[in-house]
Amino acid sequence: MRAALDDNFDVFSRITSRDLDPSWQAFWHPAEQVAIDGLPVRQLPEDLMGFVLANVMCLYGGPPDLKYFLPRLLELAVQRPLREGLTAVFSTAYQAELSSGPEAERASVHRFLRAWWRQVLAEPVSFDTFSVEDALCAAAFAFDDLSELLDEWDRYDGLNATLHIMNTARLHLSEEDGQPRLALHP
Repeated sequence: MRAALDDNFDVFSRITSRDLDPSWQAFWHPAEQVAIDGLPVRQLPEDLMGFVLANVMCLYGGPPDLKYFLPRLLELAVQRPLREGLTAVFSTAYQAELSSGPEAERASVHRFLRAWWRQVLAEPVSFDTFSVEDALCAAAFAFDDLSELLDEWDRYDGLNATLHIMNTARLHLSEEDGQPRLALHP
């Protein structure tokens, strides 16, 4: 995971805080603006990134804003339970046409998603969270075809892989006319 994150920071490092949409400045507290202007993106504080994430989810700013903050958002999201935020980040990236950007950027994002997928599959299952669902939803915005990830899941043997399937299915299970129904959305 660390290598994939480092790759994201390297690939997106050409974007600087000078490239950000100037209208963002109206939303930053002066101390936050000083942090953004004075710190490398990798060192931006977590509390500030929570604010950035909220704006990314609202589609505020443009592609340079998303690209500038993306590596730090991804780094924080895999370190703590912000995973559902990753789906919103990748949805925004899709809408900002990151998928048609330079090959190096697309490849870096794909490397991150593959590494995150492997990490999620290896984690013990928690029936209070849906890490596999979060990872698949996020990846669906970056990959045209999820079969590569699903095939990797299929190769995982053992109870953990089965429990991930059960936990993910449980999220989509409902009852209709007294019968269980699995409703998966495209």
